[in-house]
Formats: sequence, structure tokens, C-alpha cells
Amino acid sequence: MILEKTNKNKLSIIIITFNSEGYIENCISSIKKNYKKNYEIIIIDNNSSDNTINLINRHVDSKIKLIKNERNYGFTKAVNQAVKICRGEYILNLNPDVQILDKSIEILIEIMNTNKSIGIISPQLVFPNGKIQYSCRRFPTHWNIFTELFFLNQFWPKSKLFNGWKMGDFNHKTEMSVDQTAGAAFIIKKELFDKLCGFDESFPMFFSDVDLCKRVKNLNLDIFYTIKSKMIHIGGSSIYKYKISSIITSSISLIKFFFKHYNSKFNFILNILYSCLLIPIIIVRIVKSLILPRKLFQRETL
Repeated sequence: MILEKTNKNKLSIIIITFNSEGYIENCISSIKKNYKKNYEIIIIDNNSSDNTINLINRHVDSKIKLIKNERNYGFTKAVNQAVKICRGEYILNLNPDVQILDKSIEILIEIMNTNKSIGIISPQLVFPNGKIQYSCRRFPTHWNIFTELFFLNQFWPKSKLFNGWKMGDFNHKTEMSVDQTAGAAFIIKKELFDKLCGFDESFPMFFSDVDLCKRVKNLNLDIFYTIKSKMIHIGGSSIYKYKISSIITSSISLIKFFFKHYNSKFNFILNILYSCLLIPIIIVRIVKSLILPRKLFQRETL
């Protein structure tokens, strides 16, 4: 595999699109308006069937490279595809429904450069109405699945014991080192991403970012969440269109994550047990998605 030579101080912004006509223009426009330094945008389109390509072509210039896949390879593989040709020292992974605000990128890079222990850094994400999104999480455990199965996290949403995975006990108004942040917007150095061999493609969409954060933490590097940088994130917009298939895929990926990272003898037994419970887990999550209003479903799928 031939990798592009890294250009020091350059930022590579990677955006993966699939039927993203509702927000991709705002995403691109926000970058051009609010980030004036050395950057490139690499957009991988996973065979959109709507007007996404035509809208992107309106904005294509010397800084934007558009690659059109002939089929949907999934988020994870598409990001790895983009990284192979990117030339920046830094990689900003950005969902198409995110809008950059003034200085939000510069602040992230500055913090990362002043703290060498940071492996991944993420901004505070807010909804278009300004409300803070709960974008940070702890790594999932078997106990977390139990609390979800029996709706304990819904009864005690701010409890660390019952909703610790999704950090209901954290108001996201202070900056701190966390286990994982939302994959919607984060910066990582290309050198580190390459060292980790990129995203694990056995997670086609969900949990590839969680797995990456876990491997970064295993190198004793921090995943840092800062409130000094803010970005607007519509949140769950594309997932909501395909929520049933998204729930099935994410549930399977969760079990894969357990087998990969929790592999002691005791955990292996629990992994087998939870694999047997996969169908009821999926049913419960689907029922929750049908009961919960869209705003709460977005928080479930960040």
C-alpha cells in the first residue's frame, strides 16, 4: 500500500457521504467560511442515489477531492480509503451533518499540539438550537447491556451506575479526558492513525470509532473532549432513516467489540451469553427506538 507523503501542518478533512443532500452543502460551506489555513477536503461518496453528488460538485475546487464509489462500502472502509490518499499531518473526521464554527478547528489543533499525551481530540457538539449533545461515552461493559435490556438507564438517566456507558452523569459542560467521543467530529494525527492501521474494517459502520479510541487508550494516550471548540451537529439524521438496520448492525458490532477487547476466560463466557441474547437485545432496542421521540433516538445513536 502506497501512502501519500505527509505535509506538515496541513489538515485533511475526511467526509463520508451517503444520500447526504440535506446537509452536505452547509458542511462544505462552513469549512470554507471558517477555516482559512492549509487544508484539503476528501469526500468519499458511498454510491448516493439522491442529489448529493451534484451538490458537492457545486463546491469542488483545488482543495476538494471527490471520489465516487460504485457501491456502498460502509463508513469504516470509506474512511480508510480516504486516509490512504490524504496528505495532511492532521486528520479531521467529519460527518456531513456537522457545521464548523469560527476557530473551532484551530482550537482543537492548538490544544493537541500543546499536550503531547492527546491522541484524539473532539469539540463540544451542539444541536442547531444550541442545546449541548451528550457526545462522550465510557467504553461499554456487559453490565451496561443488562441495564439497557431492562430499561434501567431510562429510569435513572443521570446515574453513573445505570447509565454510565452513555455518561448521563456528565453534563458535557467541562472539558476532560474520556474513553470515547462521538465519531461525528474528531482530530487525530495521521501518523498515529497509520500506526494503528486505521479503522478496523470488521466494524463496517458502528463501533469502529469506539474500537479506535480503545486502541489509542491502550497506547496510554488521551481521548480529550474540550468545550473551547464547538461545532453544530444535526445528529442521527442519516441513521434515523434506516434505524432498524442501524440497530441490528450496531448490536452485532457491540458483541464484536466485546470479543475483541474483553477476552479473559470470564469475559469470554459473558460474551457467549450475550451473543445468545443478541436477538432479544435487538428487539428491545428496536422497541425503544419506536417509543422514544426522535430527539432521544438521536442521543441513543450518536
